Amino acid sequence: MSRLFKFEIKRMKYKKIHIILPLIIISIGLVGIITGNAFNENLTSKVKMLNIFQAYTQFSFIFLGFVYIYLFTEDSIKGTDKYISQLGYSLAVQILFKSLILYAYTLIITTAFIIGYAISIHFTDLDYLILIVCSIAAALLFTITFACLMSIIFKKALDATTFQLVFFIIFDVLNIFTFGLTNPCDANSLATVTVRYISGIPIAHKSLESIKLDFETFKWVYTITPSIVYSIIIIIIILVFLCGKRVGGIYVRKYKD
Repeated sequence: MSRLFKFEIKRMKYKKIHIILPLIIISIGLVGIITGNAFNENLTSKVKMLNIFQAYTQFSFIFLGFVYIYLFTEDSIKGTDKYISQLGYSLAVQILFKSLILYAYTLIITTAFIIGYAISIHFTDLDYLILIVCSIAAALLFTITFACLMSIIFKKALDATTFQLVFFIIFDVLNIFTFGLTNPCDANSLATVTVRYISGIPIAHKSLESIKLDFETFKWVYTITPSIVYSIIIIIIILVFLCGKRVGGIYVRKYKD
C-alpha cells in the first residue's frame, strides 16, 4: 500500500496538484472575504466567518469538483488504472487512495485558511469555528465522492463536469422546496440555513420557514448529516460500479482491448 501511496504523491507533484489545489482553495476563501465585506463593512465576526463557510461549501463543489473529475478521468483515459491493476491494486483501492489523499490535502489547506482568518479577525467562538470546519469537511467529502461517481459513470472529464454543473443548478432550485435537503453544497441547503441562523441572520427559506426546527439544539445534525448520508450512499453506488472480475485474489476492472 505504501508503494501506491508514494506513486499517487509523485503524480500529484508531477501534475502540480500540490500547487493548484492550494491556489484554488485560497482563492475561494478570498472570494468569501471580499464579497462579504463589499456589501457591508460593519459585519459581526460570526457573519464574516459565515461568508467563508458559504464560499467553501458552494464554490468548492464546482471548482474543486472539476479538478477531482479531471484527475479521476485521466487515469481511465491514459490507461494508468489498468497499469496499476497489473501491479496488484484493484481499481477500488486505487480510487480509495487517490480520494483519501486529495481529501486530506484539501481539508488541511482549507482548515488552515479558516483558522488563519479566524485568528486575524480575533474570532473567539471555538464551538462555532469547529462547527463550520466540520460542516465544510462533510461538504468536501460529498464533493469528492460525487466527482468520483461522475468520473466512473461518464469516463470523460467534459461529460462528467457538465453533468455535475447541471446537477448543481437543478438541485439548487429543488432545495428551495425540499427543506434544503437535495444539495448540501448550496446556499439554500439545510446546513447553510442553520449556520446563518446561529450567526444571527433570520431564516429566509420557502420550505424551511413553514416548519419549526430547533436550529440551535440540533445544529450539528443539520449541518453535517445531509452531506455524510449522501456521501455514504454515493460510496455504495461507486462500489457497485466497481464490482469486477475476480482475478488472482483481487478485483480488477474489465477492459476492452
